[in-house]
Amino acid sequence: MPTLCVPDLPATVDFYKEHLGFEVEFLWGDPPAHAGMCLDGVSIHFSRGKAGPDGFWLYFVVDDVDSLHAYYTTTDVEVLGEPVAQPWEMREFEVKDLNGYLLRFGQSDSTAGEKLKIERVPVDARIERRLAAVMEDVAAHKGMSVSEMLEETLLHTFEALPNYSGAASPHTRKTMRHIEDLKKKHGIDYDTHASYRFTRTRAIDLRKISRSGQVRSAAALPCRGAKRPHLSFSPRFEPDMQFRIPAVTHQLYARLFPGRCNQYMLDEVC
Repeated sequence: MPTLCVPDLPATVDFYKEHLGFEVEFLWGDPPAHAGMCLDGVSIHFSRGKAGPDGFWLYFVVDDVDSLHAYYTTTDVEVLGEPVAQPWEMREFEVKDLNGYLLRFGQSDSTAGEKLKIERVPVDARIERRLAAVMEDVAAHKGMSVSEMLEETLLHTFEALPNYSGAASPHTRKTMRHIEDLKKKHGIDYDTHASYRFTRTRAIDLRKISRSGQVRSAAALPCRGAKRPHLSFSPRFEPDMQFRIPAVTHQLYARLFPGRCNQYMLDEVC
């Protein structure tokens, strides 16, 4: 356990708590002669004695180095420069504490390395409505396109953790907390394995509908294509059945049979 000798233990504990965002784990002695503090689960100890800051520094790996840097610039902390991308694929910055000790904070820089030329292709896929809303919000939160986030997530899930105990996640603890909030916002009340129980909505081809507006055949059709309106027909057709038709077909049908346009309602866009 890293232990720093400090001449004024109460002042050091107060500085790390109030200005650096550390939490107090324990204080030992009366008056305190030893203390334990932590930042995001990483602990360091302080012991009363003569400070010796020369010749070493402490390194902390964090989730969001830019947010931490921005926070420290608003507190009474000596910040030594901006976060800098290093050749060892980390973005780092340093601060100096009240005793002269150097603390370096770094975050893995996933954009480092040689650029890869790729070709993106369209994929015929549909995502559950609430899950799609979370996906778009998470991508915006991370400053990525939905395509980039899906690529990131897939590549990480293809990488097994040691002893095949699970799959890697590309999300930091901060992003995971944000995702939990988004799940509540968009009403995701199912668990991780719920997708195995998802059932597909049936689709009706408008060619099966006669000019009188009656359904001539209720055969289910695959739901193909992207950006298709999600339509619910009136009880005249089948109240419990949902329909998907291409937008262009919807517009054509509305022109051909304007008197029947009010028999269905556009609920949402898939």
